Amino acid sequence: MGERIVIRVPNWVGDAVISTALLPILRRNFPRATISILAHPRVKEIFLYNPHIDAIQVLGERIEADMGILLTNSFSSAWNFFISGIKKRIGYATDGRKFLLTHPIPLPEGWKELPQMEYYLGILAFMGLKIGEEVKGEIYLDPEEKEKVKSRFSLPSRFIALFPGSAYGSSKRWAVERFGEVSLRMGKEFGWKTFILGGEEEKGLGEIIRTINPQVVDLTGKTTLREAMAITSLASLAVTNDSGAMHIASVLGTPLVAIFGPTPLEKTRPRQGNFRILKKKISCSPCSFRVCPYEHECMLRISVDEVMEKIREVVD
Repeated sequence: MGERIVIRVPNWVGDAVISTALLPILRRNFPRATISILAHPRVKEIFLYNPHIDAIQVLGERIEADMGILLTNSFSSAWNFFISGIKKRIGYATDGRKFLLTHPIPLPEGWKELPQMEYYLGILAFMGLKIGEEVKGEIYLDPEEKEKVKSRFSLPSRFIALFPGSAYGSSKRWAVERFGEVSLRMGKEFGWKTFILGGEEEKGLGEIIRTINPQVVDLTGKTTLREAMAITSLASLAVTNDSGAMHIASVLGTPLVAIFGPTPLEKTRPRQGNFRILKKKISCSPCSFRVCPYEHECMLRISVDEVMEKIREVVD
């Protein structure tokens, strides 16, 4: 029997999508290993049907492995591997957890600003693995999933998917009224219907957009993550904030316009697919505030006209 490897993947959707790029690398380097991921329930669906892994485990389940790779930085995730008796425990020496790891990795210089992909790849490089030239995220959707969302939500052949939310906080959100204006302009210029997507906590944003454009279809809080991904894969365009939805659209190859506010651009920007980015340079950006304590200038300076210009660049 081959080595048993478990990878603790990140808790946030965007980071989890980025981490999928590591799975084919691990499979190439450990072809006979049993590879599983350990995931928070909210991100486990990202890894369904992934051919490079053998199993998906959810936090709280018993872990049996010979090697554990931590993509997360928390003390608790390292403690979990330690008490589970995993012999080889590999991860960055963050959060006072060095003593829990058999292979603690020194933090790279400027690690908080490093592109997230590079940060994760640093773990594999430390392990001495062959990375290869093409490194990209992967999401696998069954054709039946696409057919089901087409039927259930009456999706037209051409439509726009709007994602006005951001789990991080309101500081990353472009003004919701401007998303509504984009939907109006898209209808007039392209004749495309707009579908609004997001979690239960973003239903209020969908309601605001619907008051601006009653023709939109508001699906906030009405889809699973898998359904939202399938809808995104079929969309002619996705317009998002810097969010998990942005990374999903990028990996699925959906034409994308991403609106950035306070986040360091190089750390989390999309790296693949057909995309355009809007970001303004201002004195207080980047920052880590979840709610802007000032006037949210980094977002307010991005106009609907600018977004429409980027849209025209990415759509057929």
